[in-house]
Amino acid sequence: MTLLRARAIQKHYARAAKPTLAGVDLDVDTGEFVAVLGASGVGKTTLLHVLAGLLPSDEGTVEIAGEHPWSRREPERARFRRRTIGLLPQGAPLLDELDAVTNAALPLLLDGAPDADQRARTSLQALGVLDLAARRPRELSGGEALRVALARALVATPPLLLADEPTSHLDPDNARVAIAELRRARDRGCAVVAVTHDPEVAAAADQRLSLCDGRLR
Repeated sequence: MTLLRARAIQKHYARAAKPTLAGVDLDVDTGEFVAVLGASGVGKTTLLHVLAGLLPSDEGTVEIAGEHPWSRREPERARFRRRTIGLLPQGAPLLDELDAVTNAALPLLLDGAPDADQRARTSLQALGVLDLAARRPRELSGGEALRVALARALVATPPLLLADEPTSHLDPDNARVAIAELRRARDRGCAVVAVTHDPEVAAAADQRLSLCDGRLR
């Protein structure tokens, strides 16, 4: 079953000579892992932000789980995103005032889940960073912060995961751990879209697409 359907997505920045996205179509099924590749600056992050509803497209539609959530107003849109999408942004931003376990638990805490702490610890453990649970972001390396952010993206077992460079800043061993978690999410029925430069991420995906000249091929 198709979980994510994007049609004719266009995005043109004012100072750019050509549109960044020039009619992108994308279908991702439940339990499918899609890797989107392409050179730096071609619009992979822009595409992910449009799919996540963080950036409006100029034209086109995004349908997730049979709904068109980005036509709604906040906070309904934010609630849908929190309950439906696990999001790993580029740079793995964490909240400085929260420790790692609270950062990882945040989607559950915002929904009042009573078992948020335990589920966050389980997610951190799967990515090998449970021993960092009490640390603040400033006490984490870039790779450690990325794994905490990935734990946060997966903690609520979302139907859809959107990940921007999920192995950046990771050494080969920890990159393999992160890729294994993406595949486990896929095996649980999560639809995964990862934009990446990493050939190992691409090799793990069920479908590999390239973004070039504003379109997926």
